[in-house]
Amino acid sequence: MQLQWRTPHPLPERTVKQLRRSRWVFGTFALFESIAFTVTATESRPSVWTLTWMGFVTILSLSMLFLSQHLLRKHKQSGEGIARIE
Repeated sequence: MQLQWRTPHPLPERTVKQLRRSRWVFGTFALFESIAFTVTATESRPSVWTLTWMGFVTILSLSMLFLSQHLLRKHKQSGEGIARIE
């Protein structure tokens, strides 16, 4: 049995739509989490657990944002975007 780690490109249109939506969702969530993390960190006595979880969620949402952006970029480079214009 062989596992496939690479995503086939070009992606199906349904996947592209979902990735475009998720890019906005993760970007907005990362922005709000970063602001909340900064506000919490500047308190006089911030909770270590709160900062840990907020930092984890911020990094996770940014990672998902970059992953969706990467997949969309690979999809565009595969020629699917160019074929649609012609």
